[in-house]
Amino acid sequence: MKILYLIDSLSGGGAEKLMHDVLPCIRKKHECEILLLSYKNDKYSSDLKSNGIKVHTIPFKSHLLRILYIKK
Repeated sequence: MKILYLIDSLSGGGAEKLMHDVLPCIRKKHECEILLLSYKNDKYSSDLKSNGIKVHTIPFKSHLLRILYIKK
């Protein structure tokens, strides 16, 4: 199974902390591939990568362009 998550940034906010804490557990428990798309790599990106989460940076903030990027 493959799971895609979108989040604006990986700075120190509540949603970012939740991603940091939950995604590695989901990946291990369900043995799935997780891809996280963000326009900015911050505080949690290196920890997520070291836990087997693929983190890709989108080079723009526009929500419409983000949807087009997902199709790629």
